[in-house]
Amino acid sequence: MTPLGGSSAQATTYLSAANLSAPRDPNIQYHLAAALYRAGRSADAEALLKTLLGSGASFADKAAAEKLLQEMKPG
Repeated sequence: MTPLGGSSAQATTYLSAANLSAPRDPNIQYHLAAALYRAGRSADAEALLKTLLGSGASFADKAAAEKLLQEMKPG
């Protein structure tokens, strides 16, 4: 289930719009990356997470973002 209770595609649409409105909000970026991953857009999710985690930003779901990025790595 997505944070919005709908499909991953719907969540991606809403979170993409939110990210455009608040492009420096790391919490939105993390949730967008998670929705992208669930929607089968792993490359986009990974790129967003790498940028987010590389920024050094502090945010509530940082540990979850790190875990999700690790889950995406093969092996």
